[in-house]
Amino acid sequence: MDDNCNHESVADRSRMSCVFTRRGGGKWRARRTPRDEPDWPFVRASGGGIATAFEYAKFCQAFLQDGSYGDARILAAESVAEVTRRQTPESAEASYGLGWGVDVDGSFAHTGSDGTMARVDPERELLGIVFTQSPGPGNPRRAFRRVVEAACLDRE
Repeated sequence: MDDNCNHESVADRSRMSCVFTRRGGGKWRARRTPRDEPDWPFVRASGGGIATAFEYAKFCQAFLQDGSYGDARILAAESVAEVTRRQTPESAEASYGLGWGVDVDGSFAHTGSDGTMARVDPERELLGIVFTQSPGPGNPRRAFRRVVEAACLDRE
């Protein structure tokens, strides 16, 4: 990945989007703009990753290919397996790996604080990314997943 960073202070803000919210089905309004100073003076896990959609797709593709991207080995296949393996107890309401939410079908996903979502499905050899800056009601990531899954159902 060549076009990403972990804090707004070093990001090319001219390429960043506003964060939009709406309340009660009303109009969308900008809650944050790229001109705003960072909320936090340090790198954080929530809301700290800044990348283009293409760069994030490369990241997900490496996980889809057991740690490789193109001709490069980025992570050991065993590391990918461990990171995407359920680490939470069976009794837990949600299932998490190390940084990924893990589904019973073997797919795994990560969502962002401002409405983004990435899902990797190794069985179908599929990845999907929703890059929105719209947290809360009206965010399209759940609808996106339903549409993609419906399109990928085996049809006999």
